[in-house]
Amino acid sequence: MQDLSTFNAVLKDIYLPPIRSQLNNATVLLSLFERDTENISGRDAVIPVHYGRNEGVGARPDGGDLPEAGRQAYRELRVPMKFNYGRITVTGPAIAASRDDPGAFARVVDLETRGLVADLARDINRQLFGDGTGLLAMAAENASGTRLRVSSTRHLRPGMRIDVIDAGDPAGPPVAQNVEIVFVDPDNHEIELASAVSLTAAHGLYRHNSATHEMMGLMGIVDDSDTVLQTVDRARNPWFKAHVMTGDGEGRDELTLELMQRAVDRSEETAGGYIDAIVTTYEIRRLYASLLQAQRRYVNTMELDGGWKALEYDGRPLVPDRDCPDATMFFLDTSTFKLYRMSDWDWMQEDGAILHRVSGKDAYEAVLYHYGELGCDAPRKNVRIDGIRRLPERKPEVVVVSGQPDGDE
Repeated sequence: MQDLSTFNAVLKDIYLPPIRSQLNNATVLLSLFERDTENISGRDAVIPVHYGRNEGVGARPDGGDLPEAGRQAYRELRVPMKFNYGRITVTGPAIAASRDDPGAFARVVDLETRGLVADLARDINRQLFGDGTGLLAMAAENASGTRLRVSSTRHLRPGMRIDVIDAGDPAGPPVAQNVEIVFVDPDNHEIELASAVSLTAAHGLYRHNSATHEMMGLMGIVDDSDTVLQTVDRARNPWFKAHVMTGDGEGRDELTLELMQRAVDRSEETAGGYIDAIVTTYEIRRLYASLLQAQRRYVNTMELDGGWKALEYDGRPLVPDRDCPDATMFFLDTSTFKLYRMSDWDWMQEDGAILHRVSGKDAYEAVLYHYGELGCDAPRKNVRIDGIRRLPERKPEVVVVSGQPDGDE
């Protein structure tokens, strides 16, 4: 006969190992970055970095004063942990129905855990491309009601509960809170909410209670803004800024091989980095493949850990990701990144039980959690290109003979 202790064992011994494996390899970025569980102090990861050289050197005349003594410059970075959770619920009747049939409960749990893993993997992947604020979309215009236009519906789904907050101050109070999305129209960039709200073009949409609590992602790390990252004020420490290029820096934003080489060179020339991975959108990957074909070059492919397929650029993998921001390419020195982790994915079981009674319900729930954060010890070795667009279509040249187009004589 099945009981709760048996169900707990099923979740822990049978389902937890595959869940960990799937979630730890569910995204391109997680397959690229090393994990670190050792350099954790309290709720922070601690990273010592070397950012300045000894300037106590110099040439002097015979008998001149020696250079003043200098020293290497070091700094301790602190990466605060972020906390992600997922919950599944199993009803009392489902448990009762499986008392004499272990497979019945296994089927219920299998459906719930598979769905949970897929949803968590997608959300973590989205976070790893973000800037830590949790912004899902911006309001597209000033409007009120339940049917509203937004900048993008990519990260919005029916059933999601959102907060509406001034995007300039995501830590500020919401103007609307815990509002359910009931319909998403991606073709018209519109959503329908369960209750009416008033939006301005300055308002952003965030997952309920998640604003500023999400993991830091590439848009926040590979950035040159004057923000504070990992306790470093980048306004006063430009050595901690990454390189952000718009097109080729000369007013042209078409994708070219020269533009890509500029990004690779920027890392090596300014910071001694080595770009070993390029992450972009599916659209830009297609543009890159078309560019090679147009120049009659071979389109070589590579396979990364986790089975991810990539095109090759100068011996480096170029891999697309559905959550990469539009018109963007990230040129990464992956040795500068680590996923600092206080806890791998695990079930909440401090009292020894994984399944817990849901108050006021004939149901039990299990909570999956992860404590960790993405950190980078040398953002300047990484490069981002924004605003990439398609090369304009070139019309075929017309050969003129005797004042008439060829073929019309």
